[in-house]
Parts: sequence; C-alpha cells; structure tokens
Amino acid sequence: MENLLPEPNIDIRTLSTENEIDIQATLHQIKDSGDVAYLLPVINLINDSKSVSIKKAGIEAARSIKSTNSKNIILPLIVNEKYLTIKKTLTSLCWETEMQLTEDLPLFFKLLRDENYAVVIEAYTVILENISATNKSQLEQYKMQLDELYDSVNENIKPLIIDCIDRLLLIEEQS
Repeated sequence: MENLLPEPNIDIRTLSTENEIDIQATLHQIKDSGDVAYLLPVINLINDSKSVSIKKAGIEAARSIKSTNSKNIILPLIVNEKYLTIKKTLTSLCWETEMQLTEDLPLFFKLLRDENYAVVIEAYTVILENISATNKSQLEQYKMQLDELYDSVNENIKPLIIDCIDRLLLIEEQS
C-alpha cells in the first residue's frame, strides 16, 4: 500500500505563495518524488494559477505522479464544476499516467457528450487505452451504453462512438 502522507522534505506551503521561483522549485521536487500525496495540491495550483508557466510546470509534475491512487483523486474532479476549466487536463492525465480505468469507462463514455471537443478527444483516448481490457460481463453493458449515447451526440462524435463499439465487437469475437 502506498504512503498517502507527503514526504517531509517538500514544503507544500510554497505552492500557495506568489513567488514563481519557489513554486517552480517545489514543483520540480514533487515531480522528482512522484508522490501521490501532492497530486491534489498540484491540481489545485493548475486550476487556480494565472501563470501559464506555473500551469505548465504543474501539469508536468502531475504527469510524473503514476500511482494507483491517482484515479481516486482525479476522477471525482473531472465531474466537479470547480475544475471545469481544467477538465481537459484532468482527463488527459488519466491516459498520460497510464491509469487502469476499464471499470471506469462509463464516465469517459459520458464525457464523449461534452461540449468541449478537446475533452471529448481526451476521453476517447482514455477509452482506447482501456477498452481492450474489457471483460465479457462488461462487453454488453458498454455496447448498450454506447448505443444509447450515439443518438444524443453531435455528428462529429458519432464516428468515435462507432469505433468504440467496433472495438468491443472485436473483443467479443476474440473471446
């Protein structure tokens, strides 16, 4: 089991200062540590910062945190209105950090309906990264969800849904 307490040698309070040099240094330490205990503060920094360079450094630090516990932090934030402006970033972190999300695919199916096409593409990427691990009991359920979703999305999203269904059918044939 991973330790969810932060490493004592990183001063997280630095992230809430206005000193960009100190923030960048702390983000570098967090990136090196890969400690999941820092994920939420880093995401909050990405969400709240006005500085493009701080946001970029925060995203890099978040990408370096590859923990099985990351999904328990990120998935609820994707649907939280407070994080609406970084929904694309949060969704991309799901595939960039190689999370195992087969059980969570219905959330990403719903994101295919998002009005922000960049979020849709990130959700589709998460689906592609995880759909091959779908088991027999999930196949029918996921196909039904995608079929229902098909009628409620814009025309430019329909090919993505068809591709997901085709991939599920291929998995079913190979089983």
